[in-house]
Amino acid sequence: MNELKNELKNELNEIYKKYSLVEDKHIYYDKEGGYTIFTRLAILKIAKAESIKIEHDVYFHNELIVVKASANGESTFGEASPNNNSWPFPVNIAEKRADSRLVIKIILSDYEEKAMGEEEIGISEKPNKGQLIINDLNSKLKVKK
Repeated sequence: MNELKNELKNELNEIYKKYSLVEDKHIYYDKEGGYTIFTRLAILKIAKAESIKIEHDVYFHNELIVVKASANGESTFGEASPNNNSWPFPVNIAEKRADSRLVIKIILSDYEEKAMGEEEIGISEKPNKGQLIINDLNSKLKVKK
């Protein structure tokens, strides 16, 4: 296990340097799940730096939405349904999940066991950093009567 952690730490240090990422702004560690979490901002910054042009296919089945993301000879899927998403824009969430998985898959070896995009971490169970910022802004922008 320590060998895996050291390998990941070295790989992440290279990623921080290569893409000018900042810890806790672009990447943070989820202690509960034991995963390294890439924020949406990090995914976009890496995709731009690597000129990753993502193509999407969207599939619908009842309440399940699946987005296939492909680039650089790789592909993966993102999904959203009422069982794993509480946001009112399920296609957007499925796309973000697919994009995050794809970009991480391209830049990080054996990514499934190490890292994920922030859209993966229990959106319906707890707010992510983006949700907290939006909630804070919304509360500040409310008109007082």
